[in-house]
Amino acid sequence: MTEPPSRAPIADAVELPLAGGLPPLARPPVFLHTGWRTAGTFLWSRFRSLSGVSGYYEPLHESLATVTPATLSRHGPQLWASGHPRLRRPYFDEFAPLLRESAPGVQGYQGAFATDGFFAEADAAQPALRGYLQLLLAAARQRGEQPVLKFCRSLGRAGWMARNFPEAVHIAVVRNPVSQFIAAKHQFAAHDNPYFLLSPLLVLARNAAHAPVAAALTHFAVHLPPQAANEDRARARAALTSHLRRTEPKVWYRGFLAFWLLSMLGIPETIDAIIDADLLSASADYQNECAAELASLSGVAIDLGDAARPACCGGRVADRIGIPRAELWRYHKIAAAFLAERSGPDWVDRAAPANAGALLAQATLLGMDRDRPLRAGARGRAGEWEALATYAERVGADQRRALRRAERAERELAAVYQSRSWKITSPIRLLGRYARLLSRGRNRRG
Repeated sequence: MTEPPSRAPIADAVELPLAGGLPPLARPPVFLHTGWRTAGTFLWSRFRSLSGVSGYYEPLHESLATVTPATLSRHGPQLWASGHPRLRRPYFDEFAPLLRESAPGVQGYQGAFATDGFFAEADAAQPALRGYLQLLLAAARQRGEQPVLKFCRSLGRAGWMARNFPEAVHIAVVRNPVSQFIAAKHQFAAHDNPYFLLSPLLVLARNAAHAPVAAALTHFAVHLPPQAANEDRARARAALTSHLRRTEPKVWYRGFLAFWLLSMLGIPETIDAIIDADLLSASADYQNECAAELASLSGVAIDLGDAARPACCGGRVADRIGIPRAELWRYHKIAAAFLAERSGPDWVDRAAPANAGALLAQATLLGMDRDRPLRAGARGRAGEWEALATYAERVGADQRRALRRAERAERELAAVYQSRSWKITSPIRLLGRYARLLSRGRNRRG
């Protein structure tokens, strides 16, 4: 794979001068619950650059079952087209003291952690996983350091994490499904790397017996090859890679959307903070507010001012996603209906599902935009909305009314982006109501 363009090394952040000057052992553990291609590695790298922090990268990653001291250096952003910030040390360097002497792998780690129990309920009994994570926290504390764990495999069980580790700060890092899917698809198209499209499908296949997953597979008409549930993960991945190569992006997206929505529904109401990865790169005010909130929660200050624009955000969305707008619109209405069904009638007024609704509405707007991403704001919208109105004439009057509501929602977002005081509750509820309108439109047509 081609090595990504070089970037300047990350400068060490300055610790927050809190009252009493909290030492590392007095700071809470930090759990970063992120998704694939959501800029979670950037946020983790900012914590890791601090003195007194043990930054565990992907504690549930399948590679931790086979890594050895000799292969530790083979895992780093410079070895593949990651788009990640440059790191001074390998991804898994903090795990080195926990590598087994008699066999490959990290003490306490089990390969099943990567996929099994991905959408576990908060009260599920997972003693092996709990014991493993406790081992990581204890190892960091023994070094006199604050543990910061960055996951890509925890959003669906963030409620379980929060219940079992209430002493930790729990942060969700999310991204709208269109942008996240495009970033995953780009890896496949540009670098022949199916990992980020394949992994969500593997998780669904491995958890297909779990009732919410089974309901989502049916709701989104996701049909995975039977071999995807094979105990031999190499064979399962081979089956899914073949599935991706012989099917179309719209098939991939339905599976990804089912996984994305189930993951978002795993975020508990008690989550300490939710960070929108796209907004983090688009708004200096939002960067400042996130940095202040993270400092208050974690006890250290990090600089988010150089948050890079997430990969694959330029150009025409229709070209990048490879799905006709009418199909994308339909899939998002199906998703909105599933969200309402799983979350109950008051979902718009609850932070976690309302945030999912907001991101789903944002994705719908992105999918209708022919020339530029949503954050471009209101500049030059007249001609585009005229073209979209023509499109809406073809797909029905109810969608045309929803389109006008979407335009109002976009103006609201543009005003929020320019605001000096980002308040997330209002736009989340506004866009959540918009997603519910899409759901109602689908229900009216039966």
